[in-house]
Amino acid sequence: MVEQQTDRAALLAAALEHARDGQNVKAIGLFISYIEASPGDSLETAEAWRHLSFVYFSIANKRLRGHEARFQSAIDAFGKAIAIWRRGPHNDDFAYALHNFAAMNTRSGGGNIAAITLYEEALCILELRPDADGERRTATWNHLAHTYVGVGRLDDAECLLDQALKVVPVQSENAGYLNETLAFLYEAKAKVLREHALANRHGH
Repeated sequence: MVEQQTDRAALLAAALEHARDGQNVKAIGLFISYIEASPGDSLETAEAWRHLSFVYFSIANKRLRGHEARFQSAIDAFGKAIAIWRRGPHNDDFAYALHNFAAMNTRSGGGNIAAITLYEEALCILELRPDADGERRTATWNHLAHTYVGVGRLDDAECLLDQALKVVPVQSENAGYLNETLAFLYEAKAKVLREHALANRHGH
């Protein structure tokens, strides 16, 4: 048993080292070996899935041939980590993992709808916790509002930002981030109004 744990620890250490050095192919093989030798529902296994997803994502970001499949591998690996964490405590760390998974979905082209569901779940967890990390909560508000704008849910974005700005201190850095997103929202609204005006003009 001790030998197995030692072997697993060595596998994980080697995988992390190769990932840091950019030796992604070796890192992937080692992470997979570590996962196969680990209890399927352990937090350590979830962390390994998360690390593996970041390696896949790093490869995909290079936009080489077949990068779309690597994006999907990243999504699948992170999804396995989330499935394990979901059975544990729904705390700040789990909310932040949901946030990161949502961001990965958006950046990989996995879809804004999936990202919105994840951001909303993360926000529900953080809003139930008065002691939740303020920066993490602001980041989730911000990303969710941006994603709402991206799918045309401008009113939802405005309501969310209004709610957030009532909570965040006015002169804080977090308020600055939210106000930048609010400006982005107003630009999107102005564009919609211009398009409607142009369409009405042509209609007459």
